[in-house]
Amino acid sequence: MNWFGIMLAGFLAAPSLAQEQPNTHLAQPNPAGPVRPDQPAGGIRTAADLLDQLESADEDLKSLDADILYERVFGLEGDVQERRGKLYYVDTKARTPDGKPGAGSRKFAIHVQWLKLGRQEPMRQDHLMIFDGEWLVEKQAGEKQIVKRQITRAGQGFDPLKVGEGPFPLPIGQKRQDILSRFDAVLLKPTEGLVANTPAMQKQLDKFVEGTHQIKLTPRQHDPNAELSEIRLWYREDPKLKRLLPRLARTVTPQGDVSLVQLVNVKVNQPVASDVLDTRTPQGWKEDVQPLPIQAPAPAQPTAPATNSPRPTTPEQAVPENRR
Repeated sequence: MNWFGIMLAGFLAAPSLAQEQPNTHLAQPNPAGPVRPDQPAGGIRTAADLLDQLESADEDLKSLDADILYERVFGLEGDVQERRGKLYYVDTKARTPDGKPGAGSRKFAIHVQWLKLGRQEPMRQDHLMIFDGEWLVEKQAGEKQIVKRQITRAGQGFDPLKVGEGPFPLPIGQKRQDILSRFDAVLLKPTEGLVANTPAMQKQLDKFVEGTHQIKLTPRQHDPNAELSEIRLWYREDPKLKRLLPRLARTVTPQGDVSLVQLVNVKVNQPVASDVLDTRTPQGWKEDVQPLPIQAPAPAQPTAPATNSPRPTTPEQAVPENRR
């Protein structure tokens, strides 16, 4: 899987945590989790409290953009990759009759502007990854190349915010019970379990999560093909906007790879430039289009031979007259 998929919690890669079926037997214990006694009464004191607030957090969220710092440490090799750029999210608010996000209503883009490998000096990048609701499009300006991979078929619903399925592990606008049926959730102190690569980075991260709410999600069912074995998310309440904003995400793969995604200067409901989500192929660029395999048509049902008599519709009609 490419770095984009890992960074965004297994985005668009199958199989993912989202493919696990809810286990109603496992969902019986108290979903609230342990209480954080250091939090004021009436506030967010359990994982269930936080998920309750996130359930309606997208009601008026039409767009979100932020500066992004993504760091990934490979568990086996110990190699470190760091990318910096911008994250964009747009929601047209189109909904299906049952209230779910309409096909293509939620879109994402990541614009990587800097890449650092290990101890090398940072390198300038112009790498844009876009998901428009159906296609994942990769635009490499330096090589004048665009790759389009079809992720879901036209008209099929796909929620890019769904934990374990979508491009960023943010349980915004998702039902609390849906999350708790698939994950064990616990509310932790901001710095609990937050481990950086260096002491200097540890101090920076500890300060970065001050005043946040950390929730840890662990899949309830073992899936040998799961992309992620643990998801941790940090949210901070913005007093001016009066809403919870994503601050940090930490994911761990079964192989021990750890990814940290920091969101800085988060803005909501601000205009997003149209070219950010433009998936058209610029003139003079090389294009590689990878659609999903064509689905085989359903086998035709055998038809009964034509007859002049009415086709029996009940057992009584199927019995000859002289046998009744």
